[in-house]
Amino acid sequence: MSDTKKWLEKNNRITGLALAILASALVVILSIYVYGEIVFLVPVVTFFSFHYVKLYKLKPRFLGSVVVFIIAAMVSSGFAAHIDYSSHPTYESAFPDGSIVLGNVTPYASTSGTFTYNITIIENTSAAANLSVISLHISSSGYSNTVNLHGTPINSTYITYTYSTSSLPVGLYSYNLSYTEPNGTVVYSGPLGGPVHDTVFVLFESFLPTYILTYLIYFELIFAVGVFIGRSIGNSMRYNQQRRNQPPQQ
Repeated sequence: MSDTKKWLEKNNRITGLALAILASALVVILSIYVYGEIVFLVPVVTFFSFHYVKLYKLKPRFLGSVVVFIIAAMVSSGFAAHIDYSSHPTYESAFPDGSIVLGNVTPYASTSGTFTYNITIIENTSAAANLSVISLHISSSGYSNTVNLHGTPINSTYITYTYSTSSLPVGLYSYNLSYTEPNGTVVYSGPLGGPVHDTVFVLFESFLPTYILTYLIYFELIFAVGVFIGRSIGNSMRYNQQRRNQPPQQ
């Protein structure tokens, strides 16, 4: 055994944690840029990192895994916030009558300036509703506003709407649309995202609780299953070895 390996095993509570954090961070990056489901390898690489340095005691392993999964959640939240903040997404929703709603905000994320809502509705020609006027509902945790918009028909099915505002307080926003049918029924589309009128750090803070809760629940379960399966296999192998080492009965 090399001196390096001996040192890693001697200080396994620290080295195991460090190896697991590095490996998990790499897995998170690969899951973001290659394939999302790769992220479920985080508890797997954590298990093998601890195993490599012979960190076998249950308490250090489970406490260490919690630390690793929280850090992995923070890394994921940071990447997700950065990607979301620098994106310009177009969200899709639908009215109950089958009309499709496409919406985006320009800019999607900014700390100041004017935000412009761009809405396109692809009308369901079988519906009797009049979508020439819709209501735009803008909301955040401390703000709510509704404005009526008049659409510009592009052809028999496409209608576009635009609304600009420079009076949004700081916050993370969502919006949806509604119209009133001839019988007086108010019909809503689903929620659409944006804008983000704040810094990327605030967006990171909004993602973090969900990521931590998700990672701790799912990853800890996967890790626990791996630990107890590994212990069962190890105990079985030791038992079989002891039986082989016993002298034959006379």
